[in-house]
Amino acid sequence: MQYRNLYLFQITAMDDKTTDFHKSSYFLPYTIALLWSYAKTIPDISKNYQLQKLFWKPESEQTILNQIKSPDVVGFSNYLWNTETHSKLAFQIKKKYPECLIVFGGPNIPLDSYWLKDRPYIDLIVHQEGEITFSNILAQRLVSNNYTHVDGISINGPEVVKTPSATRIKNINEIPSPYLTGLFDDIVDNNPDTLFQATFETARGCPFKCSLVA
Repeated sequence: MQYRNLYLFQITAMDDKTTDFHKSSYFLPYTIALLWSYAKTIPDISKNYQLQKLFWKPESEQTILNQIKSPDVVGFSNYLWNTETHSKLAFQIKKKYPECLIVFGGPNIPLDSYWLKDRPYIDLIVHQEGEITFSNILAQRLVSNNYTHVDGISINGPEVVKTPSATRIKNINEIPSPYLTGLFDDIVDNNPDTLFQATFETARGCPFKCSLVA
């Protein structure tokens, strides 16, 4: 069986003033790991997609691009510190593989879809949390490239189309832990000199019920 190749990006911050601490210490890519941990519980996705690599380490653009072969879907989780790097990589990936699907999501993605107008190399952006929405995108791609019925996204094109908001996950325990499923095992084993920092969620969303007081 021929799998569809999936690559996911969550590059750690790096700049010209990177300290020795940051050169040897990285956060495990928890956000993108959650995406795949959830997606692979869906039979049609696990049967048709192969996660080829989680990109987390800052490396040269060419080093990263050399590791990508025949991508079908490439997803990026964007934060303030990696959006520019991700954008440059996405541009080059789309240039070499114009048929692959480029999906951006994460905290640095605005709710307004105007963000896509200057980024034609991005096909879809996911608004707010992404586990269910990203899985719906992968499932839809198996059928067709019409994503108008996938909630929680904006679709790039001559006119940007924004779909209705997606339903929030009520119980985060529905998402398998990437620590328990072994998704990080190869990363840790292959980088014995790296000090990894682990993040995890105990809750999602604001716990407060704020209101305006006259």
